[in-house]
Amino acid sequence: MTIRLLEDRDAEGNETLLIRLTDITTGNAQLGTLTEAMLTIVDNDSGECKPAPIIDCYLENYDNILSDIRITAFGTVVGGQLAGQVSNEGVVQDVTLLANTQLFGGNQIKGIVRGNIQTEVGKRAIIDNVEIVADTNLTNLIVGAGAVLDSQVVLREKVAFVDNSNIPYLADLKTILGEITIPELNSSAIRLTSDVLLSNAIGGIVEAINGLPELIQLNLALWQNLDNGYLVLDTGPLHYTALPIQVQQVWGKPTIDNTPFKSLGLTLVPDGEVIFVTHTGRKITALPVVQDAIALQWALAQLDLPPMTMQPNGNLKVPLANGNYYMARPNLFSVDMPSDIPLGLNGTASSWIEHLSEIFLTFDVSDPLAGISQRRQQFMYPAAADPAALYALTAESDSQTVLYNDGRVYAYRGKGEQKTVYKGVLDYLVTPGRSVTNQMQFYMTKDINGDGNPDYEVIYPNGDRQMMYYCADCFEEIIH
Repeated sequence: MTIRLLEDRDAEGNETLLIRLTDITTGNAQLGTLTEAMLTIVDNDSGECKPAPIIDCYLENYDNILSDIRITAFGTVVGGQLAGQVSNEGVVQDVTLLANTQLFGGNQIKGIVRGNIQTEVGKRAIIDNVEIVADTNLTNLIVGAGAVLDSQVVLREKVAFVDNSNIPYLADLKTILGEITIPELNSSAIRLTSDVLLSNAIGGIVEAINGLPELIQLNLALWQNLDNGYLVLDTGPLHYTALPIQVQQVWGKPTIDNTPFKSLGLTLVPDGEVIFVTHTGRKITALPVVQDAIALQWALAQLDLPPMTMQPNGNLKVPLANGNYYMARPNLFSVDMPSDIPLGLNGTASSWIEHLSEIFLTFDVSDPLAGISQRRQQFMYPAAADPAALYALTAESDSQTVLYNDGRVYAYRGKGEQKTVYKGVLDYLVTPGRSVTNQMQFYMTKDINGDGNPDYEVIYPNGDRQMMYYCADCFEEIIH
């Protein structure tokens, strides 16, 4: 029997291992008296590795600039700076590439890149024909068309790809694109006026969205307001706004087995979320957002209510002094209104439930310098205190839980003959509590709103409680 040793140039000291022979099950072979032995691999490396035009050893390079070098299959360079033409058949780790450096694996993919790899600020370098392994952090680099990136590579600021096809599957592109801070929402929007390709199309991802068939057929085009990051679509009296919070690459290689292909187009989720998938495979997720957050905060103050905060899921939370809180979700659009409509928060009869109100914000979009005088109205509907807990019911039932932008909830619990369907409209008020079971619960209660139907108390896993008013007629069809 021959055991092959893989030679390297690392100074590691002598290494010892135990070899044991057991369980011969084929042929007429038998074990002899000696069935195990201790093997020592004697270190034949000097441990001295110095900078040179050819690196075939393990070099800790923290104090050197290496220029125009070749790293062999036995070579590793850790730290320091690289410049010029760098050929890598070994390993490059935690290095800074100086301006115009070209780090290549040769005519075919050779060598590994890992750790923190960056270019000096304000400059660019390119890496190509190398394997970039998991958990590597890339910053301010150009990634060539021949590079292979693991799906767990972290893409940081100012990374650009020469070719669209080697952007990692499900890569998070937010940091590359940059964000627009929205102080009044304590949140941010992803900047979509550029893209992650080295040769950017004019208008970036926004123009790719405008190239979707749904928008072309209706002769519509949206734009991004760079003051607050909102995606805006104006269609006559309606003004749609959405906050882009995620950009992923959903086409490319390697893909994950059994994962449905994300098709090109626009999807409007019932809760008001909008999903775009462009021809380049970018998936943009955007949430409905309050169009004038400052006006909403002012209106809350007029009612002696504390400021609202926007949750990561897009819901708006208004805390109360007694520990209770209101939870609301903005409509996806506002509507033009006459200029004499009062500003602030007001209510109107619910579209679905008797003796309940829906809240709307009236705000001013006048621009005296442009000669524009206009008011708009945007509804703020009741929202689930914990949407994720309601969506989780899908795992234990035969159907999908659906939350609607206007406060409606359609949910199943149980399977087969044990299935229970819940249909209703949420209340704005949420009361904190303690959970005994740490599970999602629905309790039927008496008729709370006086429409003749019993209602539900929704108890979330953390114990928070929210009323849901029964409404069988709120849904046009049963969801299977």
